[in-house]
Amino acid sequence: MRYYLLNWEETGNPVPRIRNWMERLDYQAVQKRELAKLPERTILFLEENQDTLFSDVIEKPFFLVSKMFWDVSKMYEVPVRGKEMVLLDGVNGFAEIYYMPVYPRYHCLSEETVFNNDYSVIQELILDKEKIKYVPPVFEVAEVEKDYLICRLDFIESILRRGAKGIKLAELKVE
Repeated sequence: MRYYLLNWEETGNPVPRIRNWMERLDYQAVQKRELAKLPERTILFLEENQDTLFSDVIEKPFFLVSKMFWDVSKMYEVPVRGKEMVLLDGVNGFAEIYYMPVYPRYHCLSEETVFNNDYSVIQELILDKEKIKYVPPVFEVAEVEKDYLICRLDFIESILRRGAKGIKLAELKVE
């Protein structure tokens, strides 16, 4: 099976810019993704921009996925938890539902994976085929703090058929 690292394609896209989110959400709870400390639904206001592209994955200021991405995750029975975030541009009349997800984390890296000097960032991500035998189609890497969202090919095909936008994919080696 083929796997991909999924990222946000920020370059060249007028991405949503969330204003003053720390006034509405606990910074520490967001950084640590402690869902119990966050409200079930939060309305977040955006900087006004009539050309905003509501991509299906947003990484800044924190990780969010679109309703479509969330629904496909549920369809694939991924054990994901999350909180609803409504992104609102009141001036231009845009509102989109996103989720702050917590995907399951798995120890999945091959010994051939290349890290930076302090092991905080992966320079070349290589999956161990034995460690990923029984993982769901969407998961995060447990060996590092930084968020690396890994998606199986069938999941990627499903979101692309549904018109996924603003994402960047990198195929991963599996050894």
